[in-house]
Amino acid sequence: MTTTWSKVTGPGTVTFTNPNAIDTTASFSLAGSYTLRLTANDSALTTTDDIVINVNRPDAIFADGFESGTLSGWSSSVTDGGDLSVTPAAALVGSFGLQALIDDNTSIYVTDETPDAETHYRARFYFDPNTIPMAKDDQQVIFDGAAASGSKAFELELRSTGRKYQLRIDVYRNGGTISNGGWGTNLNDAPQVVEVEWKAATAAGANNGYLTLWVGGIQTSSVTGVDNDTRRVDRIHLGAVSGIDTGTRGTYYFDAFASRRDTYIGP
Repeated sequence: MTTTWSKVTGPGTVTFTNPNAIDTTASFSLAGSYTLRLTANDSALTTTDDIVINVNRPDAIFADGFESGTLSGWSSSVTDGGDLSVTPAAALVGSFGLQALIDDNTSIYVTDETPDAETHYRARFYFDPNTIPMAKDDQQVIFDGAAASGSKAFELELRSTGRKYQLRIDVYRNGGTISNGGWGTNLNDAPQVVEVEWKAATAAGANNGYLTLWVGGIQTSSVTGVDNDTRRVDRIHLGAVSGIDTGTRGTYYFDAFASRRDTYIGP
């Protein structure tokens, strides 16, 4: 009698350690629901039995505390000749952190392309404005997420009122319009934990997408009821991403970046 394992249905490929052994192991290239079939044949009769396997993607997506002393953990970086670098002075957790030196209007950032068409994305990082001089109402994006096509999913903006720093979340709708949480989140001029949670709407017309911001473990802003079921996150940027004004010159710091698909990360 011979036995053979095979895939009947499923979103990805299945690799069996030994497809002819009754007891074997299987590896799956993508998350999802798979139907596997065991076929037995004694040259006279053939019979089959099916089993359904549900494969879940891991919660963790990517993390880097810059402790390697380099940007090598990231998919790519735009440093503008070294204005973005890993230094001990930027360490907010551990021995190294990410330093963004803004001496012109050129964007500088790291990119992570580990996310894979995510419909639910969380990210946590430490941030220190480091008393960076910013003209009143100067604002810039320090973190964003987008699809591989470049279609934006969300942004996190930093600005100065002239006396204090503030954060604002922006979430993109299907048609390209933006909803934001307002400039109500005041940021201390000191190292602190920032966390963002983005969720695409579950279906067309469901209008249940959202974007939420935590600072120091406290929820400070949320935009809900968003029509964004077609938006996805395939890559993120962290740093002085866009919108840099001539009134902003100086250095600020990032550290201890982590991203997940489902669970709250926290300080």
